[in-house]
Amino acid sequence: MSTILADMYLIIDNLKENITLYWRLADGWEKKEFDRSNGLLEVIDSLLTTLGKDARDLKGIVALLGAGTFTQTRVAATVANSLAFALKIPVAGVTDLKIEKIIDLLENTPVGQYISPKYSREANIGGVSS
Repeated sequence: MSTILADMYLIIDNLKENITLYWRLADGWEKKEFDRSNGLLEVIDSLLTTLGKDARDLKGIVALLGAGTFTQTRVAATVANSLAFALKIPVAGVTDLKIEKIIDLLENTPVGQYISPKYSREANIGGVSS
């Protein structure tokens, strides 16, 4: 993993079996999958530590929304919003990852605008459909 960074951007994909993080480096995007046994914040902290960075180096965050479980989607949106709020950086939610458009998306998203989870289907709480 390269540690020479331009502005650092992070994409959170918490929707699959593993957690996948994408980050923008000086020479392009890289990604790494992490075991789900660790929480999302712990995984992000581990990545930043490995890169010799901390959360203050982030310039924007994107969360993939919609295809995972209710809890995975909610966690991704909550972590992305919380980091964006604390760091005063833009956050965006997408349902389709078009990595080449992420920087433009974040540069055109105002700080203080937060994301709402998008779900792939209606809620089914306690076996009762709404």
